[in-house]
Amino acid sequence: MRRTLWCVVLLLLVRLGWSVWGWCKEFFKEEAEPQKKTFVMPEDSPLRGRLPFWQVDSSKVAIALYDITADEMVYELHADRLMAPASCMKLLTAITALKRLGTDAHYVNRLLYHGTIHRGTLYGSLIFEGDDDPLFESFEPLVNALRQRGVQRIVGDVVLDLARNDTLRPHSTASAWDILYGKLPLLLKGENFVRRQLLYTLSSAGIKMERSGVVRQGDFSSPFMRRAWLNSVESGATLIAAERHSLREVIAPMLIHSSNIKAESVLWHTDNMFYRWGGAHISGAVLPASSLKTFIREEMPEEDTAGFVINDGSGLSPENRLTARFLANLMVYAWHDEEIRHVLIDEALATPQGGVRRGSLINRMSAPKFKNRVFCKTGTLTTIGSSSLSGYIHSENGHWYAFSIINEDTPVYDGRQFQDRICRIVIEAR
Repeated sequence: MRRTLWCVVLLLLVRLGWSVWGWCKEFFKEEAEPQKKTFVMPEDSPLRGRLPFWQVDSSKVAIALYDITADEMVYELHADRLMAPASCMKLLTAITALKRLGTDAHYVNRLLYHGTIHRGTLYGSLIFEGDDDPLFESFEPLVNALRQRGVQRIVGDVVLDLARNDTLRPHSTASAWDILYGKLPLLLKGENFVRRQLLYTLSSAGIKMERSGVVRQGDFSSPFMRRAWLNSVESGATLIAAERHSLREVIAPMLIHSSNIKAESVLWHTDNMFYRWGGAHISGAVLPASSLKTFIREEMPEEDTAGFVINDGSGLSPENRLTARFLANLMVYAWHDEEIRHVLIDEALATPQGGVRRGSLINRMSAPKFKNRVFCKTGTLTTIGSSSLSGYIHSENGHWYAFSIINEDTPVYDGRQFQDRICRIVIEAR
């Protein structure tokens, strides 16, 4: 009798425990994730049944085609597969910079002095404020302006206030020779080189230095002390001359000619928007490419970014991973920002149109059908057989399309031929 009673009690306890467990699960369960929308290809999709798969392995290609005019995705193939975007990563860098810094942003380099000029002698400090400007080539115009003020001698210090004190380098996962030191612009070669070049230019202009030292980053125990001292010196300084270059002047060759140096420079600039206050530098950055990740999170929150790898701004790292769907949606995002759209289409994207704007398409899409129809960015990583193409297509049916095509483990020539055929098919859409 007792055994039966104990069995009944045990069964009741198990049943009660199961009920309590179910209640706890219901009470503490997290909010259910929204179901992902299932893509349904429209009947009139330009690419339905028309892909030239005799050229490439269909399992190693990703395609996303968005009809901007109809406001719908019209074709996807492995569009959510993580793949190496190659130089199409530069599109994310360019659009992020244009959005965060503005389409009218400028690099500014200034030469100032703090003190007095008397009978050809500057008594005080000569100050150079250098942006991380990849288009700054020489100190001669600034030094000539100093010479025109009659300065032949400097008794004091030369103060360097540089946005970037170290040398531009590729990401550690990329090949070191992808960004050669000898090809770097002047202000991206590091503080020591900039100092020597400025002193050499002053000497060449016949300006003598007496009792002078050069104030550098290492002369202060912390970047904040350095910043405070520089602000006090510069607050009462007199401008001698300035040289400005627009961000758009950098982004155009960065995309058209796929300049890795300019892409990494633009990324550093957006990562360190407040460099003059924070003293941040790329070699010590805790979160490199943080501006790109922040842009995606804030501007494109609906994107599924699980597994994304963003190591640099140029696409040199073979470990970078994005999806074709994301790149197509990125181009849609840029299209809806009128200022960014005009910069991309009118200035920065390669196109088969004649003239200097052919860019990286100079040996592709030579048929008349492509002219004024394709505006895109190419990408190639021969080390892993990756090639990509992303941008806009203006179809003969009047529609505008945003697209992205990524080929992996494919001969580059075959990948490019495949991408060009896809563009032709979309152009001929009815």
